[in-house]
Amino acid sequence: MHRRDRHQADLIEAIANGYSCCQSKAALKQMQALVEALRKG
Repeated sequence: MHRRDRHQADLIEAIANGYSCCQSKAALKQMQALVEALRKG
């Protein structure tokens, strides 16, 4: 795992958390899947 990739995953997660109240649950789940994919590399 590269440091930049980890930072990007954290950034996306922060965005997902910030907009969770506005997003549909399906969109939030999709975002979480993207975060997991980035973490795994």
